[in-house]
Amino acid sequence: MELADNDIIKQALDILEQRITKEKFDEDLKQYCCLQIGSFTVEAFAVVLLDVANNFLGFKVITTGTVKDVVVFPREIARIALSYNASRIIITHNHPTGEVWPSKNDLDLTTMLRDALQLVDVELVDHLIVGGSKVLSLKEEGLYAN
Repeated sequence: MELADNDIIKQALDILEQRITKEKFDEDLKQYCCLQIGSFTVEAFAVVLLDVANNFLGFKVITTGTVKDVVVFPREIARIALSYNASRIIITHNHPTGEVWPSKNDLDLTTMLRDALQLVDVELVDHLIVGGSKVLSLKEEGLYAN
């Protein structure tokens, strides 16, 4: 029996969800985000939800936008984090152009969300930008410090 592409991607996502742990957190999570939003033709903004020990609780696409931007509301991010009882989150969005370097708006949004989430005791761990199969971590690039 031959598996359809969607079935293969679903299986890959299931495997990566099981592997996203504090030991193999970074690369598995990057692959997971690529599979989730890397092929979107418009910008999509999503949240990876984690407990205090970095255990994976869920992934939620919050909103989609246009080919060049997406509108994000801090209250929606906080509401989703609290509904999952998440202590930590990683935000991620895609750039349909494939370019992963952050814009000034991306950097400003990260800082604003970090500050807003601190008020409800949710730590913003990182912001990942996906461009096709490439991923940039603002934290790894020294562009974000929580």
